[in-house]
Amino acid sequence: MKEKFTVGVEEEFFVVDKNTLDVVNDLPNDFQREAKDELGERIGREFRKCQIELRTRAHEKVSDVVQELRTLRSTAAQIAEKNGLHLVAASTHPFAKWENVDAAPQERASYLSKILGGVGWRLLVCGMHIHVEVQNEEWRVDVFNQLSYFLPHLLALSTSSPFWRGEDMQMDSFRTVVMQNLPRSGIPPRFENWNAYNQYVELLKRLRVVPDKSKIWWDLRFSKHGTLEVRVCDMCTSLNDARSWTHNSLIHSLIAASMMAAR
Repeated sequence: MKEKFTVGVEEEFFVVDKNTLDVVNDLPNDFQREAKDELGERIGREFRKCQIELRTRAHEKVSDVVQELRTLRSTAAQIAEKNGLHLVAASTHPFAKWENVDAAPQERASYLSKILGGVGWRLLVCGMHIHVEVQNEEWRVDVFNQLSYFLPHLLALSTSSPFWRGEDMQMDSFRTVVMQNLPRSGIPPRFENWNAYNQYVELLKRLRVVPDKSKIWWDLRFSKHGTLEVRVCDMCTSLNDARSWTHNSLIHSLIAASMMAAR
């Protein structure tokens, strides 16, 4: 059976004051309005008021994903500049403190603050998420199981968070440490088939652990969009990094996973 992959990317950015370079405690109304006018649903809020997320459409070619990332980044950066702001592409801010920034005014942020408590309050981190559509559900599970092996490698190729609260943490990805405090995070379990995964989710729902599968935060998960979502990576600091990571790491890993799954 031949599968056709489509790929989409979500990138999270810190929004900082142009003069102080510290994160802002909220986004100016003019910035929000103009960004929405220019980018529509391709821009959104993240957990903190100082964060935004840029989302590409689904593409069959990595080159098309990169081209859209270039447009999204440049457009958002220009709007930020007009409003006295900069965008920072890194998974932790070098010196910002989470207690100085409020959660974003949206239902998801309020929910996370409520159920995660102090663990959630520390989530001043950004990441790069890759969505890969694998249409056949059983094939999706096979690729999921095989791709899990590559997650540490993909993290190692994308690290951008050595600093936390003004300190060099002596590791390349301190974001990983912060994320490990979340429940249902890290390397995912293996599943025999699509039905086994659905049974797992239904059990969590019956036990009132999660309201739905979107509250499972593994480094690789089955997303609500019907895709495999690779969540392990730090935010790429440059577009060239994003291009190299998406093409050389993700695609090659998927090819390897697909070959093994097809045996």
